Amino acid sequence: MKNTMKGLASVLASALACLSANSYAQTQASVAAYDCSAQTQIPAAECNALKGLFASTAGESWTDNSNWGTGNPGDWAGVFLIGVAPNQNVNSLAMDSNNLSGSLNSSLGDLTLLREANFSNNNLSGAIPSSFSALVNMRRLFLFANQLTGGIPDIFTNWNNVLLVSFANNPDLGGSIPNSLGVNNSIERIFLQNTALTGAIPSNLGDRTNLNLIDLSGNALTGQIPVSFAADPATPANVDFSNNQLDADGAGIALTPGALATWAAGGVQRTLSGQTVPAGPGGGASSVAAVPATPLWSLMMISMAFFLFHRFQKSADKS
Repeated sequence: MKNTMKGLASVLASALACLSANSYAQTQASVAAYDCSAQTQIPAAECNALKGLFASTAGESWTDNSNWGTGNPGDWAGVFLIGVAPNQNVNSLAMDSNNLSGSLNSSLGDLTLLREANFSNNNLSGAIPSSFSALVNMRRLFLFANQLTGGIPDIFTNWNNVLLVSFANNPDLGGSIPNSLGVNNSIERIFLQNTALTGAIPSNLGDRTNLNLIDLSGNALTGQIPVSFAADPATPANVDFSNNQLDADGAGIALTPGALATWAAGGVQRTLSGQTVPAGPGGGASSVAAVPATPLWSLMMISMAFFLFHRFQKSADKS
């Protein structure tokens, strides 16, 4: 009896393994073979963009790829549509924490009615496609906690309704903050911490009256905090510029122009500490040392001593 039960268990386990393998193979094959021109739920270009995403990010290994390559795209895991059939469009992609790897496909730029895309907490690498500039209806873009490289492309000029962007915790992203990120007054939250950014903070970021949170901490940004942040002392209310290479005093606190005195001491969450200078020939990075101003009386004493020294020397030469 025991041997019979063991035999049945073994057969069942083998059957389940085969079923799982067949399901895996079917999903992989069906997405590649899926005919986007045969479905009428969304435009064929949008359907092909979804197929491209599956192919470029190892969709067969996603944690959840339910229904991909079968039925209608609106039934595929993580895909959400807007509109009434047969005139629908991809409105949202929820791909966070789904074991995506590889790079994002440029054809995602064809999802022109996409309002939210969440690719956070995956293993994405490579560059952010410049074709994202066509996503003019984007409101929230989440790309944090990946391995992206190549910098943040200058894609935001026509993102007139954008509310939030997050590229945080991509430690090798690099590059500088694109000026177009500060073009749209709709932006409310910007998360760029720990992304190896360099260069200066664009001055137009301080002009965004709806911006209430900006985190640029843990980068290598240089220069001063732009005076444009003084345009409205209450905006943004939550700031973290800590742990960069901004101009600072001896304690490593980022220097602020005089016009920012009220802003910097506004009693809200503004963190400006931990500024360092790049490593020099003598070793590692160190806190920026302030150069103290020389008092006027000291300059006068130095000048007087110099004058008396030369007068004494002339007297000595005559004798």
